[in-house]
Amino acid sequence: MRRYASFGVWLEAGLLSVAGVSLSQCETYLDLPDAELIEVEPTLEMAAGEACRSYCDAVMANCTGADAVYVNRVQCLNVCRTMAPGTAGEDFGNTLQCRLLNARLAGETAEPRSHCSQAGPGGAARPDLGNSCTTNCEGLCAGMRSICPEQFSSLNACLEDCALVPDLGGFDLGIGQGNSVQCRLFHLGAAAAARDPHCRHAAGAPPCR
Repeated sequence: MRRYASFGVWLEAGLLSVAGVSLSQCETYLDLPDAELIEVEPTLEMAAGEACRSYCDAVMANCTGADAVYVNRVQCLNVCRTMAPGTAGEDFGNTLQCRLLNARLAGETAEPRSHCSQAGPGGAARPDLGNSCTTNCEGLCAGMRSICPEQFSSLNACLEDCALVPDLGGFDLGIGQGNSVQCRLFHLGAAAAARDPHCRHAAGAPPCR
């Protein structure tokens, strides 16, 4: 929405006048071609984009309880913004679209345990439940490079470090401590909203050690 300011009076595009002052008069008073355009700060929902909104709708509705992968929608939207877009319908790759597909399948197939881990920040299924979008280390390190870039000098440095960390398989929102990739993924999600201290935890500082 375009908003204009004149002598403390807000004018919104579409309104002919406020307190008897027309938009054209306002522009004349301000001596600006289009008056002073006030930028409206986009909300998180707007900034995340349509694909992220669809993803978070699906994953928050279909992955709940023991299969939940985000604490809340804000965390989901913040993490989603770091994901590579991918191609609609793809079932493999460290992408938003692969996660979105699995978030939807979690509801459509009534088998959330088969799909929710893939729909989460790591992108890896539990080992006994089929294929994965990607590995948990790839999911973690892509997120780290976007959210916590100061923690590792490069993507390869992160991947090499992650390869030495036990991966318990899949993703469990209840694992927020201990030496595991799952603990680091938990804190990566938290870091998307509060980088300090969670970036350090996601990189392996206690409690993820």
